Amino acid sequence: MKNADLMIHDSQGRLILAVEVKDKSGATREWARQYRTNLEEHGSLPGAPYFLLALPDRFYFWKREPGAPFPLEPTDEMDPRPFLEPFYRELGIAPAELTGYSFEMFLTTWFSRMTQGEAVAGPMNPQDQWLKATGLFEALRGGRVELDRAA
Repeated sequence: MKNADLMIHDSQGRLILAVEVKDKSGATREWARQYRTNLEEHGSLPGAPYFLLALPDRFYFWKREPGAPFPLEPTDEMDPRPFLEPFYRELGIAPAELTGYSFEMFLTTWFSRMTQGEAVAGPMNPQDQWLKATGLFEALRGGRVELDRAA
């Protein structure tokens, strides 16, 4: 089985979130649904309760309830730019400068901060409340981020 680009474990070491990072803009919800379905059909999805397809201009998020299969459609969909913008500014990076591997490294740093219990840039704003609403922010606290070394 292929690992996700990023695999994030909780404080007990359990895989909690699988993240596929793609350098593709303008992807539709249908494209995202089909991409995740293809991963599942080919046995390429790690058994995490949360899955995120992270694109520069869109995050597609799935949450699997205990004992149930992943829903076909994303549980949530959002434009990540408003909540990533403070982090871009903090690091002195323009989003247009990030492609492929550098976008993956950017997200690795962002998720690493979350495992340390930090919001992107101080208190959470309305744009990133989805992290708390989904239970993801608390689930990641005290955890660790693992990169797929084979990618």
